[in-house]
Amino acid sequence: MNTTAKAPVTARQMQMQIQLYGGLQGKLYTQFSETPYVFYDIMPLIRKMDEIFDTYNFPKAFTQPRTFGCNTAIKPKRDDDMQDPLQLPTCASNTFVVDIKFRQNATWQGCIHWVDKNKKQTFRSALEMLRLMDEAMNSAQERREAGC
Repeated sequence: MNTTAKAPVTARQMQMQIQLYGGLQGKLYTQFSETPYVFYDIMPLIRKMDEIFDTYNFPKAFTQPRTFGCNTAIKPKRDDDMQDPLQLPTCASNTFVVDIKFRQNATWQGCIHWVDKNKKQTFRSALEMLRLMDEAMNSAQERREAGC
């Protein structure tokens, strides 16, 4: 269920609406696109977020990722290619606003806001961010099953 409330987003923030938890499917909203990026699993989501950060070089990565093959660098776009911040719709369940503050030690550090419960928590890695999302979605699913 969509509401009329809007979540402001800065250049380093992205909003996720998780629509199916088992396979982690949903939509990713950014200020750089008026249409959401639809994802069907966790790795495409992580790759897309990293691609956006690399494209705009923000937040700046402190290390280059290791690869098994050739590393093709993404050419950053100019600052004037960026759109104005969007006001993104919020969803009644499983909506997160992720604010990536740093990309150090080959991972992300920042803050995640669970919009549904208005709870915020900092994280030190992408794995820790995913664990926080998993905890929130398990909690929401348990409440639904209990009839709360």
